[in-house]
Amino acid sequence: MLYGNCLDIVRAVIDGRTDAILRMSEYGFDYIEAGVTSIAAASDEVFEKVCRFIVENGVSVPVCNLMFPGDLRLTGEDVDTCAVTAYLRHVFPRLKQIGTNKLVLGSGRSRRLPDGYDCGRGYEEFSALVRDVMVPECQTYSIRIMIEPLRNSSCNFINTLADGMRVVSAVNSPYVKLIADTIHMLSSREPATEISRCDADILHIHVSDYDSVLPEDGYSPELAVLLAELKSSGYDGTVSFEAAAPKSPDGLKKALKMLKETLRR
Repeated sequence: MLYGNCLDIVRAVIDGRTDAILRMSEYGFDYIEAGVTSIAAASDEVFEKVCRFIVENGVSVPVCNLMFPGDLRLTGEDVDTCAVTAYLRHVFPRLKQIGTNKLVLGSGRSRRLPDGYDCGRGYEEFSALVRDVMVPECQTYSIRIMIEPLRNSSCNFINTLADGMRVVSAVNSPYVKLIADTIHMLSSREPATEISRCDADILHIHVSDYDSVLPEDGYSPELAVLLAELKSSGYDGTVSFEAAAPKSPDGLKKALKMLKETLRR
């Protein structure tokens, strides 16, 4: 198992506040999970600084989230496949350069279905976009996409692991799998057993408790059940905290220690 924390590495480098990133290895984290949109929006000069910082400090960035900006539509009548391709061809070489090989495709604003749009049509069109536009770029750069089910308050489309599997099955590619995010599972009241049912296709985990709280002082009963199911499923991939700021100075360190003890087999 590899453990990470979600941080904006581009903003940290721009602001000269990289101490938080450097502390991750001291706390016992294996990597950081950065944001694709920040990497895509960075100027060439800033991106070069990010690359230098990564190399000079041995920072590992195997996973990124926030795959698409909100104004790049992925569903509905106004999807511009050329714009999607151009965006991927801009950002994928950068991701490859910093060692990223897994991307979280949440992007709720981008993939939200227009009001009144037929859901079945939405699944067909979104699956086709992933298969025909995204997968070829994934193959070129050896990068895998993980569909992230989002709670209904965040997006009206692909809300459960079963929904995510509908896309994964339709695309039928080793480059397209799932992520299980505990905050969305908790909010959607998904049964913990869904983790084991989908375990062959889950490539990444996001962990936080209700209200995106960093679990540094213990778990809610429901999160404890989800983590117990994750452990029993045999999952052995990447796990990232995607949570609010810790309440105490050593909160991240405490949370990581507890999570490792919880998932240790």
